Amino acid sequence: MSSYSNPQNTSSDRRVTLNRLKEDQFALNMRMIYAIQLHDETEQAEIKRQLDAVQKEIQQLLLGTGRRG
Repeated sequence: MSSYSNPQNTSSDRRVTLNRLKEDQFALNMRMIYAIQLHDETEQAEIKRQLDAVQKEIQQLLLGTGRRG
């Protein structure tokens, strides 16, 4: 749904930091709350996919296996 804002920055030169990932996670959580309130199951599934990807990046960063910016 295009009315939701997208917290993801598509610029490949943006450095991945734990703070940025936590900010992305927070924004996605806010979008999820909004999608739940609207009963938008399609958007909820998309946000869940994005949250899973952010969580995976956080784990990789914390384990030291993530990419370097």
